[in-house]
Amino acid sequence: MKEKSSLRSKALLTMAVFFEETLSVLRPSVVKLLVVLVVAVLLAFYFVRKNIDPALGLGLVIVVALLFACLAAALQYAGMRFRYAQRTEEQLKSALRETVLELQEKKMGRLPSPDVKITYIEYDPPGDDLENEFARVENTGEATTDLTNWTLCDEANHQFTFPAFILRPGKYIRVWTKAGTNTATDLYWGRGQAVWNKAGDCAYLRDSTGTLIDTYRWSPRY
Repeated sequence: MKEKSSLRSKALLTMAVFFEETLSVLRPSVVKLLVVLVVAVLLAFYFVRKNIDPALGLGLVIVVALLFACLAAALQYAGMRFRYAQRTEEQLKSALRETVLELQEKKMGRLPSPDVKITYIEYDPPGDDLENEFARVENTGEATTDLTNWTLCDEANHQFTFPAFILRPGKYIRVWTKAGTNTATDLYWGRGQAVWNKAGDCAYLRDSTGTLIDTYRWSPRY
């Protein structure tokens, strides 16, 4: 019985999402007002034909407008809750996969190096996303690290492979999403569009053997 109830609730939420998305075209205030006015005119025409008292007719028009507003708000809220639950479930699954991977690596005796980390990602920069988006990888340890053939990727597996590069202790390198000329402090991915998702994503840093070294995760901003 609980399973049937859960399926029924999910079906109702799915329908709410459908209607909420259908009503999304009515979100601009002008369009909403136009819809209410059309309904009011139709009701007024109906009341005139039925010889209904004007005061009663006006009251009914106001009640219909309020019901429409309440219905739109309820469907929009249900749709937002359903999409939020879906995103939360996907994030939990992704975190579980990462945990299993880390446990497998520790069991195999391949402990990730704590010295090289993703310390920052500009995933929602001011201005043009592609032009200003970058990830910063820093050597927080005391030993020089060869980043040659290391990889940096997102959850959608868009992957950047480091060229021949030595990262000295206390130094960092910025990996820009756009195209450019590599320098001692900046590397360029060469993509034609932004890669880091504003609505929540995770960056994975792996060494040349594919061992997971570090992750950098963020959630959507509400």
